[in-house]
Amino acid sequence: MRDPNFLVIGAQKCGTTWLSEMLRQHPDVYTPGRKELHFFDRRENYERGIEWYRTHFGGATTERAIGECTPNYLWVQEACPTSIPGLDLPVKRYDEINAEIPRLVHEAYPDLRLIVVLRNPVDRAVSSFRHHIRMRRLPPRSNILEVGGELGILGMGFYTHQLLAWEKFYPRERFLVLIYEQDVRREPGSALRRTFEHIGVDPDFTPARTDTRFNARSSDAFMFARYYSPRLARAAFSVLPILNRLGIRGMGVSGAERRALSEVFAEETYLLERHLGRSLPEWRPPVKASDP
Repeated sequence: MRDPNFLVIGAQKCGTTWLSEMLRQHPDVYTPGRKELHFFDRRENYERGIEWYRTHFGGATTERAIGECTPNYLWVQEACPTSIPGLDLPVKRYDEINAEIPRLVHEAYPDLRLIVVLRNPVDRAVSSFRHHIRMRRLPPRSNILEVGGELGILGMGFYTHQLLAWEKFYPRERFLVLIYEQDVRREPGSALRRTFEHIGVDPDFTPARTDTRFNARSSDAFMFARYYSPRLARAAFSVLPILNRLGIRGMGVSGAERRALSEVFAEETYLLERHLGRSLPEWRPPVKASDP
């Protein structure tokens, strides 16, 4: 039985589904049929043992690169702030998630290549917020500034803290860090070439559907209806897709809330720019108009 030699570790809601689908097409890459194995982060899975984890790679034959994509691996709860800056909002910790995920990974596989995709933390938080509403973990009319401390909605966006926690166990050259806005969306071909080179397979392979956007956004109306009756919502919206155009008062994230979130992550963006040595102008808070 073969073992993984690379992992896509994050971040959640940053384009990892796209990357996983592209990797799956490469003839010299093996990934399990299931995208997210959640072995190292979820206690219940980790307690099944490493042999349980290895069975997911049992179909690998001659492929040079073997790995999986679980974007929650990047999230090291203990490395992130205990409260959201500027909001006086405590960050909820989850006991069912393993502490020291990087250490657990390193103990099992010290020679891994690691891939990270990062996205504007405001956009990532909004996407995560909507995801948890769609999954019925939050009520439809929740306010992101009030519930952002839960479920990693804002906590997962403190990327520098998480990368530093991982870099205690793996040297910087083991990481490929892609920026969603600059690499995945703007230069997908180049991003894939760099990814394939990083894991040691033919970088000239071109997957199909590189311009496909996976995990299509659900409408506010559908999420509202699904929260109260998933079965009825699926039936009604499949027959009458025009229902997706309905507006739901009190849902969504306002411009003012987005600006508040930009301020929350302003210092984090500055830290990440210094850490990665690259500029992230798309992530910076909007410039305030000067007084006349």
